[in-house]
Amino acid sequence: MKILVSGSSGLLGKRIIRNLHKSGKDVVGISRRAGPFTSSLIDLSVNSYKIFNLLNLFNPSAVIHCAAMTHVDACENNKREAYTTNVKATQAIAEWCIDNHARLVYISSDYVYPGNDNGYDESSPVGPVNFYAQTKLGGEIAVKQVPHHLILRPVVIFGYDKNSQNYFMQMLSLRDIPKPREVPYDQISNPTEVGLLARSTISALEQGLEGVYVATGPESMNRLTFSQMIADKIGFSRELLFGMSTHDLMKKYPGMAPRPLNNGTNSSKFYHDLGIIPPTVALSLDEVIASIE
Repeated sequence: MKILVSGSSGLLGKRIIRNLHKSGKDVVGISRRAGPFTSSLIDLSVNSYKIFNLLNLFNPSAVIHCAAMTHVDACENNKREAYTTNVKATQAIAEWCIDNHARLVYISSDYVYPGNDNGYDESSPVGPVNFYAQTKLGGEIAVKQVPHHLILRPVVIFGYDKNSQNYFMQMLSLRDIPKPREVPYDQISNPTEVGLLARSTISALEQGLEGVYVATGPESMNRLTFSQMIADKIGFSRELLFGMSTHDLMKKYPGMAPRPLNNGTNSSKFYHDLGIIPPTVALSLDEVIASIE
């Protein structure tokens, strides 16, 4: 099986390719940024023909589509770019997979849920509250047209990567130059460690899982609690973390997009079907910190 991974210079795409290389798989990576796992450069906001041409060049039997515009506030304020990158490009990849009988794994987001009540699972109704989530749902709609598709919904993907701005790396940057950080105490989600998600994604592809799965970490917690856990692990003072409501943060920062608040999820079906017992967030943080160079 030849596998193409989009977003090969990103946190998740890079980890997936690294793991596939270690197991001797035939894999290529595409990204808009150069990197050790990027075989070809492409900006997914370009026209569909360039995407088709690149896919034709590599002719994979499976595509793992990680690439996306993921900065929630940037998507809200640059809707054309967000739509083109997250929806139009995904539509093009899905169309190619249909025409060439390829499998498609799509990394979506649990932000597609409205955040009204915790415990969201695969059967829960969706209801995006910001434009980023709308584009991820638009991508899901396209992917569902592919006969053999898998849609994964993680959130708050974290891990150590010098070139990443994921939440763990944002917190780690405060360790060397301590300064106060405002953190929402009312945003509940399930932080997802990148190593767990990469291993699970590969396992799901190899086992032939299809359909939609919640692929978040196993524990629901608010962002302040998660921040305090990271702070304790890296030696950053909790006293520099200031809890604020999302409402107050949006008043203070007018360009901030709405967030789903009570958005805890239940990912037990995903890990059950994979035969995986996911580690706790605390154990995942220990693993991440052990990898710091």
